[in-house]
This record gives sequence, structure tokens and C-alpha cells, in this order.
Amino acid sequence: MKKDHREATVGPWAAAKLDALEAYLKFYGLALSKQKFTRVYIDAFAGACVAKVRGTDEVNEPTPFFDDPEGSDAQTQFILGSPVRALNIEHGFHRHYFFDLDETRAETLRLLDLPLRISSSCD
Repeated sequence: MKKDHREATVGPWAAAKLDALEAYLKFYGLALSKQKFTRVYIDAFAGACVAKVRGTDEVNEPTPFFDDPEGSDAQTQFILGSPVRALNIEHGFHRHYFFDLDETRAETLRLLDLPLRISSSCD
């Protein structure tokens, strides 16, 4: 079954991809932080600000081979999308442009206001 692009879900590989993007943006921002020109971030396929990782809410059947004191309840995982990560970069960009084909998601992206700082830690 084809995934509906309007769903705010991503595959399990997306966390690694977004972590790599965030690391790159941090290095890029730091390397250019002393430059006088305006840094602009353009994300033509921005996607959701927060997405659910597909498959993380599936309950696994208990097995007699492992002692599982917590039971077999699955915990749904959510990750921050590229728009939030780009806005959170220290020494980041002066202007941000986010685009998405889905109008509802695009409207959410329009509502993002600088300076926005969202922590990705759960401390």
C-alpha cells in the first residue's frame, strides 16, 4: 500500500538522515559564522516539523526465551523534522524558506516564527 504523503510519518532510516543533515548544518553554520554575507536556508521538500517513525508502535509478541519485566508494549517514536532542526542551528541561517506540496503542512511551516528554539532532548 502506498503511503499518503500527507501523513506525518517517516521510515526508520529517516532519523539517521536527519541527524546527518543536522550535523552538516552545524558545521556549515560554524564555518561561515564570521562571514558578512546573509546565509539563507531553502528546504524545497520540508515535510513535517515532527514525524512519527513508522513501525515503532507495533507490539511484539512476548517470547519465552527472554525475561521481559516491562512487558511487550511498544513505544511510538517521534523525531524532529528538517525545518525544526534548521531553525535550531547555533550560528545558523539569517533567513529560512520552507516549502511543501501539502497545503496544511505548508501553512504550519508558515506559522514558524524566528527566533524559534526547540530542544530535541527529553531532559
